[in-house]
Amino acid sequence: MKKALLALSIIILLLMGCGLNQNPPSYIKQVSAYKEGSDGLVIYFILADSSGAMTTSEGTAKIVITEERSSGKDTTLYQKTVTVNLSSFVKTKIGQGSFQREAILFSFGRIPYSSLTLKPQASSGKVKIEFTAGSKTMQGEDSIFW
Repeated sequence: MKKALLALSIIILLLMGCGLNQNPPSYIKQVSAYKEGSDGLVIYFILADSSGAMTTSEGTAKIVITEERSSGKDTTLYQKTVTVNLSSFVKTKIGQGSFQREAILFSFGRIPYSSLTLKPQASSGKVKIEFTAGSKTMQGEDSIFW
């Protein structure tokens, strides 16, 4: 009987999103972009509520990857807008060694270089995220090194 109650409790927690914070987001706490394999990258962001705690939210996330070309202007290499649900956020560990920590994040997944509209020419670029929840829009960015 106790095992059945424990199993039921675990299922309920999973269905409820494992109790992840659902306070309204105030800002984008972190944007991270890094190479994943020799032909792609991974980008994720973390939202924070007014107290600075990581949180989840429904909304839309727009990602824009740019790089500065020889003309001095930013050139857009990739752009996409996705719908984000509470269930789109995952609790996972990020960092390595003594810097490893738990985080609640939304990942755009692996983006292969073949999906970019233009091939990178410089050694680095910028990843800009715009997250809109209701009438509030938040922005964050990170650098990416090809």
